[in-house]
Amino acid sequence: MWRKVCCGHPDEVFFLFSGRLGCLGSLLLSALLTLILLLALGVL
Repeated sequence: MWRKVCCGHPDEVFFLFSGRLGCLGSLLLSALLTLILLLALGVL
């Protein structure tokens, strides 16, 4: 429990790569979030 408080929130990050989505779903979700972030920052 102390490790989670000390080192951030790994559970919140790990939900992107959950077994429900599978490998391809995780990759697509990551790509989509990256595109949204780049658009928000004005890079694209």
